[in-house]
Amino acid sequence: MKIPSLLKIVCFSSLCLLISASTPSPNWMTDYDQAVAKAQQADKAILMVFSGSDWCRPCIQLEQEVFETDTFKALSNAHFVLLKVDFPRAKKHQLPKEQAHKNAQLAEKYNPQGAFPLSVMLSKDLVVLGKINGYRARSGEAYLGKIMSFLKEG
Repeated sequence: MKIPSLLKIVCFSSLCLLISASTPSPNWMTDYDQAVAKAQQADKAILMVFSGSDWCRPCIQLEQEVFETDTFKALSNAHFVLLKVDFPRAKKHQLPKEQAHKNAQLAEKYNPQGAFPLSVMLSKDLVVLGKINGYRARSGEAYLGKIMSFLKEG
């Protein structure tokens, strides 16, 4: 009896690995200029996410419940360039001074209220297509639907 159960676990684990291997992880960029160049070259929009990765609970939930899903990975690879604008607080997570300065400049332009998380969809020509302020736990499908609606409207 234990062998079939073990066989089921091995098969399930293998299937999970196969599925995760078939959907590449999203490639989050941190440099705005590089993200813009990539978006223009690939004719894609930019999803810029302002995050407090080590202190903002909704930011962490958004990462886990949306950005780490296979659905998001597939959508992002097909439709947009990802740009993470992070503001960590813990000393061990601090960004290099130059990156922190660039992130502060982006916040002044696109997130002057200091909302976390804040997702901003930009066209390849840097027109704001839409914003999502905040994230409610377990609303991943609604979040993905809103992101995709920005692409349809823009």
